[in-house]
Amino acid sequence: MDGKVALCFIAVVTRPTPITSVVSTIRVAGGVGVIVAMNPNDAFGPCSNDFLCVVVDYELGTQILFYICSTKSPMVKINPSRTLVGKPVLTKVASFSSRGPSSISQTIIKLDIAAPGVSILAASSPSYPLMDGGFAPNSGISKVTPIVSGIMALLKTLHPDWSSAAVRSAIVTTDSILKNYTAK
Repeated sequence: MDGKVALCFIAVVTRPTPITSVVSTIRVAGGVGVIVAMNPNDAFGPCSNDFLCVVVDYELGTQILFYICSTKSPMVKINPSRTLVGKPVLTKVASFSSRGPSSISQTIIKLDIAAPGVSILAASSPSYPLMDGGFAPNSGISKVTPIVSGIMALLKTLHPDWSSAAVRSAIVTTDSILKNYTAK
């Protein structure tokens, strides 16, 4: 099928995205399909059966956007989905965590230190269903910030003569990555 395909970035989804309105707008403009870049954990309403619809994460959406901007006549070929079996993918930053640079605003830069903000034991509301004694596992970059701050404070206490740059260097150069296989 020949025609135009739109690339849409969806920033925040609190309920299933009303894809029908997106599809109808693209159809009126003469489009035959849409590539939606969004957080893979967000809910996404179903596409209609007679309209091409592909959902990708922000990273791949940004790569597609760079490709579109780098050529006069960008082309897209959409095939039916298939399952690929092979070695596991290396660990990635959680989809809800801060990252950069932003595909929308290139002035938002990449972070120096990325910490695991997944299932952090945090103080919680009594109404939180998983709460136990005032604490519950929770996820988000705001949950891990105090932990990284505590690590920095500990390093500064152990080495009071270190500058902030030295503390940062100690954190980013002593990281280890756990892998289930050896990269070749």
